[in-house]
Amino acid sequence: MAAPAIEFRQVNKWFGKLHVLRDISLQVYPGQVVVVCGPSGSGKSTLIRCVNRLERIQSGEITVLGQSLSRPGAKTFFAAPKSERTKLFLSKILSH
Repeated sequence: MAAPAIEFRQVNKWFGKLHVLRDISLQVYPGQVVVVCGPSGSGKSTLIRCVNRLERIQSGEITVLGQSLSRPGAKTFFAAPKSERTKLFLSKILSH
């Protein structure tokens, strides 16, 4: 099996005292379709905002195509301004 295109390892995210993502571990493989569903306020949008670097995580690691997005100082193709990150993310993922 191919390496995951996106991987979350023990990801945690808080907004103040609210723990919105708790120890999230997930692997998404090239070509795999994933649906993120849940009630309002369950962290769906936050999960997606973290993978496209619109939100920072407090602990854990996120990798996209083998490159860490969460390691301090990590150099990735996500170094673009926020307005460009979604386009970069989609073009990289959809081209694999």
